[in-house]
Amino acid sequence: LSGAILLAAMGSSISLAEPLVLGPAESRLQLAEIETLITGQYDNEPQRHYLEGMKRGASAPSRLNLQLRAATDAPLSFFLEERDGNEHQATARRGRLTLGADPGTREIMMTLEGSSCRWRWSPVNGLWRALPLAECKASTGTLPVIAGKTWWLGRDELWVERPGEAVMIEL
Repeated sequence: LSGAILLAAMGSSISLAEPLVLGPAESRLQLAEIETLITGQYDNEPQRHYLEGMKRGASAPSRLNLQLRAATDAPLSFFLEERDGNEHQATARRGRLTLGADPGTREIMMTLEGSSCRWRWSPVNGLWRALPLAECKASTGTLPVIAGKTWWLGRDELWVERPGEAVMIEL
C-alpha cells in the first residue's frame, strides 16, 4: 500500500482471482456490520496536525470533513456530505451511497448514486476494505473526494487512499 501509515504493519493480503461466493446469512451479517460502522463524522485534522509536527506538512492531505448519515427513506442507503475544512464549513460536495449484495456472489457492493462509482467490500485483517471496481465518472456535477478511492473502515476510523498518493487520508 502506497503511503500506508496505519496499515504498514499489516502485511500483504491474499487476492482471489474469482469472486468469493457468500452464503445468504453471511452476506446479511456483513451488510449489517458495514451499515453499523459506516455512519459517522470523520475528519483528517489529527493526521494533518501529526504530519505537520513531523515536518511533513507538504505531504499532508488537504483538510477534509466527511459526514455519513443513514437515509430514512431507504434501507442500506447513506447521505454523504464533504466539507473542505472543519464541520462548520459549508458543504462542498454531496452524494448518496447505497449498500447491497451482488446477486451472483452475494459480495457486499456499494454504489455512489449519479455516477459509475462502485466498490466491493471485503474483510481484511480486522478492517473492512472497499475496492473501487472501475474509474468513477459523474453523470452530473462533481464527484466527492472519496470517489474512486479505496476505503479502509474500522471502528471509529475511516482511511481513504488512491494509488500513487504519498499519504493516505485518515478521517
